[in-house]
Amino acid sequence: MFYFAFKYFKEFADIFTKINKRLQIAFPGLTKQEKKQRKKAANHFLTQEAPILARKKKYSLLLIILFLPVFGIGVFYYFPISDTSLNALPYFGFAFILLGIALVLQEKNRIEESIIWQRYLLDHPQNQLKVLFLPKELSAAFLQNIRKRMILTFITGIFFLIHPLLLKLGLLFV
Repeated sequence: MFYFAFKYFKEFADIFTKINKRLQIAFPGLTKQEKKQRKKAANHFLTQEAPILARKKKYSLLLIILFLPVFGIGVFYYFPISDTSLNALPYFGFAFILLGIALVLQEKNRIEESIIWQRYLLDHPQNQLKVLFLPKELSAAFLQNIRKRMILTFITGIFFLIHPLLLKLGLLFV
């Protein structure tokens, strides 16, 4: 399982490297300040154009950033590492399933966002926000990677949920 996690996250990093290279080619000489302003203007445009999408993005981000670390700290507080730490595995399974749900939301948000940016580029050919529209291959690879990570987190979550049951039935050994 660790092999697949490493493989998918490396693939994700490679996709982002390709996106950054395309950005450098399309808009050479952008400073960090200009990139920051560009990102801020793009987020403002998305909020104006699709407030529901902006809200959904915030909620999925809040799910990942706020809930999961608090959840993890709570599990370690109530179930310290000991012989009974196997009791905490279902909670980790629940956390992984929540992470998978956040990835499902991320995939849907990316598709909606892509449609909005396509519309923007058609309506604003001068491209004042300096939006970089990705080729279909790179966009498809990005969404495929999200799906792979989503499936991996669901499988990990299900394994953590059923692990104590498999131990009790004698089908799995520690």
